[in-house]
Amino acid sequence: MLFCTINDFLAYGNLSGYSVKGEKACPVCLDDTVDVWLPNSSKNVYMGHRRFLPANHVHRKRKKEFNGNTENTRANYPLTGKAVYSRVKDIKVQFGKFKKKAVRKKGAPKISWKKRSIFWDLPYWQHLDVRHCLDVMHVVKNVCDSLVGTLLNIPGKTKDGINARKDMQFLNIRSDLQPTQKERENGKTCTYLKPAMHTLSKAEKKSLLECLHGVKVPSGYSSNFKNLVSLEDLKLTGMKSHDCHVLMTQLLPVAIRGILPKCVRQTITKLCFFFNAICCKVNDPDTLDALQNEVVVTLCHLEMYFPPSFFDIMVHLTVHLIREIKMCGPVFLRYMYPFERYMGLLKAYVRNRYRPEGSIVRAYAAEEVIEFCTNYMDDVKAIGIPKSRYEGRLHGVGTIGAKLFEPDRTTMSLAHFHDEDGFILVDFSKAGYKDDPFILARQATQVFYVTDPADRSRHVVLPEMESGSDHDGIVLASIKKRGRGPNRIKEKFNEKDKTLELDKFFRPVVTRETTSFSTDFGILVRREIPIRFQLWKDVPDEYKQKIWEILKVSWKLPEKVEVKKYYYQKMAACHRKFRSELTKLFREGETPDFDRLQIEEKDWKEFVEYRMTAEFDAASQIGTENQTHNKYPHFLGSRGYNGEGFQNRLKDAMQAIADEKASSDPSSQGSTTTALTPDELVDLSVEHRHVTWKLARQKLSDETKERFYPETYIPVINRIVRI
Repeated sequence: MLFCTINDFLAYGNLSGYSVKGEKACPVCLDDTVDVWLPNSSKNVYMGHRRFLPANHVHRKRKKEFNGNTENTRANYPLTGKAVYSRVKDIKVQFGKFKKKAVRKKGAPKISWKKRSIFWDLPYWQHLDVRHCLDVMHVVKNVCDSLVGTLLNIPGKTKDGINARKDMQFLNIRSDLQPTQKERENGKTCTYLKPAMHTLSKAEKKSLLECLHGVKVPSGYSSNFKNLVSLEDLKLTGMKSHDCHVLMTQLLPVAIRGILPKCVRQTITKLCFFFNAICCKVNDPDTLDALQNEVVVTLCHLEMYFPPSFFDIMVHLTVHLIREIKMCGPVFLRYMYPFERYMGLLKAYVRNRYRPEGSIVRAYAAEEVIEFCTNYMDDVKAIGIPKSRYEGRLHGVGTIGAKLFEPDRTTMSLAHFHDEDGFILVDFSKAGYKDDPFILARQATQVFYVTDPADRSRHVVLPEMESGSDHDGIVLASIKKRGRGPNRIKEKFNEKDKTLELDKFFRPVVTRETTSFSTDFGILVRREIPIRFQLWKDVPDEYKQKIWEILKVSWKLPEKVEVKKYYYQKMAACHRKFRSELTKLFREGETPDFDRLQIEEKDWKEFVEYRMTAEFDAASQIGTENQTHNKYPHFLGSRGYNGEGFQNRLKDAMQAIADEKASSDPSSQGSTTTALTPDELVDLSVEHRHVTWKLARQKLSDETKERFYPETYIPVINRIVRI
């Protein structure tokens, strides 16, 4: 039974009968392929990846960063085998050169299906969803060539140039990058191309190539990149498919560290991590949807930063790779590497180019005979061939045991660093472990080190391939950020007999035992109050009372009206902050981690539905307008009232009070003395400034002020309120 075919993209078109060039060249999207003709570059490009985004994603509404229009269409599902068969079953093609080929008239629709493939004669062929698999090896190679050629501006391989900029002018996009005419000193005019975000200076190109030039990989890992780098011409030459694979999945994210704008660098790194993840030997089905969403967003970011000529059909095909993994299994099972390698082996058998078939048959038969004879000589001791000193010791043979060692956080941080991109960095100038216990070889992972271009004193740790694995089943470990582990809020709040010390403003006093109270309090609010309630006033009192009872029992809070009111306000603030964070995720088109955040999926759907209504848009617009009217927006943290922002506000308040006194008392004009008396300033110290300003912004009755707060606060509060 034929499961699927695997070929390069041109052979894909020959076997399937579908035209894979020009308009509608995507064999998965078919008629829904979004293509644009670039007259100056003389080719079709395939963009429009915003169609694959969720309906509420923020990129769909952006115009300037893309093609000047919003995206409202959705990508359709690929056709089934039966639907495709209904299109090709009546096609009749007469092979051979019997008559002149008809030329399609201008404006006429393209006939995408050229012939009916012979594979449709198989009775089960029309029941297969994926009949011809995309070759990931060639996809990675072509994307790598386009990306590296554009970054290094290699002639003949770069996708950015005068024609690409003229195409931007033709499409009326990115006016800042369109070519302009400038006059030289000799009177002649020249065309000036403004550097784009992906444009590298000569120093940056040299930094990238020097990093690759200094890479030393383990034996059998890849080609020697030192032989592929030309520091004189500032380009890469002679890269094979496997070299492009290693460069895209492992080395390029390291080589671009310290160069390019952060947004462009992270986009390229995410694309490399995507190829790294899908090429692993094991793919977790639960992570495939997240990978699909990630690559769609990455392609949209590439549309924002790279010219339209960059997006040939190979770049577009990356959006369909996850679909084939879901249906056909891991990529390494459908690699072209074993077939390409075996074809190279057969070509090496040729000695007589006039009779290549006979040479291959003769050499193949001789090799079979030699391999058959070696089966009888397994126990024969070889003469003149040295024996490895490590033979029989790699799996603990002859040892009596192993002592495992798990370093603590302090010891680990002496030499290991984790950056924002998830790379592990080491500093060889620092001693990580002064007393290393031994372990067995099978308990260690082989890695190699690449000098960090952003900081030459450190090295980036890259993983080695699995022991004994060939490219028939290569394993390249993905570099991922360490995720946040599960919280222990249940255990913390189930612990009783804990006392929370409060100050006179009912705030918890920071001690060793109560340092994490604020974090635990916020997690408790997230867990107990569902996000389906649109406003804090809509939350039923039983939810609030439940949280209060937990706090009162767990931390022995006093049963006072003032304390209860204070922590009710804290609950409202935590709930609003949590909903704001979820709204940001919604606008970015992402889905939260329901297990970690302890929220229900049905509540999230109701949360999203409300944010897609006109009522929410109107309320959001009102909040934005109100924020613009606030002269001093609240942006300070727990210690921010000692900063410059509060000092400026306090200075304005004191100046206004001085002006008020000057207008009422003409004799005080021109005085440089402060407007507040020492008695009034005594409680404006660092400890109480935030309380004074907070009270001034609240609508409190005189009875409340006199009941809860010292007398020295009241005149200062009243004067700030009048301002």
